[in-house]
Amino acid sequence: MEIIPFWQRFPKVAEAETRVIKLPQATMDLPADEYALVEFYCNKPKCDCRKVILQVWSKQKPGVSLATLNFGWESGDFYVRWLHGDESARILSGLSFEPISPQSPLCRPLMALVEWVLLEDPAYVDRLKRHYQMMKNPAN
Repeated sequence: MEIIPFWQRFPKVAEAETRVIKLPQATMDLPADEYALVEFYCNKPKCDCRKVILQVWSKQKPGVSLATLNFGWESGDFYVRWLHGDESARILSGLSFEPISPQSPLCRPLMALVEWVLLEDPAYVDRLKRHYQMMKNPAN
């Protein structure tokens, strides 16, 4: 499975719709900064993973991932079925750290910040689902 950034296929949409969280002052153990949630999706058309990988990039360190997170919007049961009965797939439901990606010392407070955004903004979750569909059906 190859994971590609959303902006690679849809640069104009990504420019307009990438979520940026602005912290004007230090809070939640995070320095004041602007944090972009950069979306990555599986590019296999027949894959039905229903998840996104979010990398958190800082305006002060562009292009450097401070945290790499998985977000699956389906139930744990969905992911167990998707992986043919593998009970460990339940971790794909909700927000979790991407296990094979390096994480910065800020990863835990960034995960808490992203979780707060996801829980407080259902429209953002709907946007992620729409972007997922765009990646799966790029002709539409």
